[in-house]
Amino acid sequence: MKNVLLTGANGLLGQKLVYALKSRNDIELLATGIGQNRLIDQANYSFQSLDITNKTEVDQTVKQFSPHVIINCAAMTNVDACELSQNSVGILMLMALNTLQMQELN
Repeated sequence: MKNVLLTGANGLLGQKLVYALKSRNDIELLATGIGQNRLIDQANYSFQSLDITNKTEVDQTVKQFSPHVIINCAAMTNVDACELSQNSVGILMLMALNTLQMQELN
């Protein structure tokens, strides 16, 4: 069985992937997102609040769950904030991707 860590599970793409993956018998799915789980159907997978810009949180989650695969669906969804601070959004996403990229997978 493969461990799959999915970030951004509260977003549209993340939700669709959770629903597609949770019924598979060959994976253990850990869905993560900022805040509480917003998915209606919460069966057959685990959810954990995770801020992928926080290296310590990411390190702890990866160490505990030992994923074979990380699927990153995390994104800023506040359109107004993104428009007002485009450089900050870009830097934030690069930092988050760098944090995920630095993880050693099984």
